[in-house]
Amino acid sequence: MEAAGDEEHFNRQVLLYGLMTLLVKAEAKSESVEPTPAAIARVADYMIEHLDHELKRDELAKLAGLSPGYFSLAFQQYTGKTPTAYLMDVRMKRAKELLLSGDGVKETAIRVGYEDEFYFSRRFKQKMGLSPNAFVKSRRYSIVSVSDPISGSLLALGLLPKAAAFYPNHELYNRMTRLHSYELGEGQVWQENVDRLRASEPELIFCTDILAERSRKELEQIAPTVAIPWLSADWRQQLRTIAEVMEHREEAETWLSDYDGKAEAVYRKVRRNSLFHELVRRCGSWAAIYRIRPSCSSQFLASQSECTFDAGNRLYKNCFSA
Repeated sequence: MEAAGDEEHFNRQVLLYGLMTLLVKAEAKSESVEPTPAAIARVADYMIEHLDHELKRDELAKLAGLSPGYFSLAFQQYTGKTPTAYLMDVRMKRAKELLLSGDGVKETAIRVGYEDEFYFSRRFKQKMGLSPNAFVKSRRYSIVSVSDPISGSLLALGLLPKAAAFYPNHELYNRMTRLHSYELGEGQVWQENVDRLRASEPELIFCTDILAERSRKELEQIAPTVAIPWLSADWRQQLRTIAEVMEHREEAETWLSDYDGKAEAVYRKVRRNSLFHELVRRCGSWAAIYRIRPSCSSQFLASQSECTFDAGNRLYKNCFSA
């Protein structure tokens, strides 16, 4: 009787351990399954990074680990657009950037996934209301910028200046006269900029208020000059000020909204990264990151105790807490 009881007790333990093993495996499997929103976000990023590829729904659904039908429904639920509409939007947005930067219609078409430039032109006109060439002409304004950050803001608003200063490593824009990246307002380099400005015959000049008064007066002899507050305003205020002058308020708000969305996506992606949490754990009382600004400059941030993550000047307090 005693041996039979021991055997029954043993069998129950075996069953219990087996059940526990199944529960652990099930939990591990559920944790390894990627949440649908994360899968959709990953595929959306993939689409942006591979605009020059032929992107089919079935392949994108497979990449997300979902059935084609459910993928379409989930994609629209989480992005507000169907996969086709989303792809069209990001392709046309990139096409506008390429056209303004100086790429021809054929080259632009290929770089955004269209082998036939004429088909691309028809789709572009359908979306924008203008042909690619007409779009470029409509965005070319008789304005110039002697400041690198202001030049970037003008392009963000879809404004193509006749002449502009850019950082040395910035993409070349062959549709405009390139000025030296130099805002001291003196010396041979500045004089070369002034000569190029005169040759451009602009109707309006943008500079920052840190430019010397004497140099600003020199610009005013060429065309009316708008000095954008630099140290007394943040980059969002600067963008809105430029938009106000150029009557592009709606474009500014659309760009800022899109930028905030991208900053939020970067935050979520970094926040989920296990290496990020390990770095914070090892750092202890401090952590350091780079803050990314639209002017393409990076400002080193170091924080003691309460850390702040800033994706494009959008603050997320205590995100470093593990």
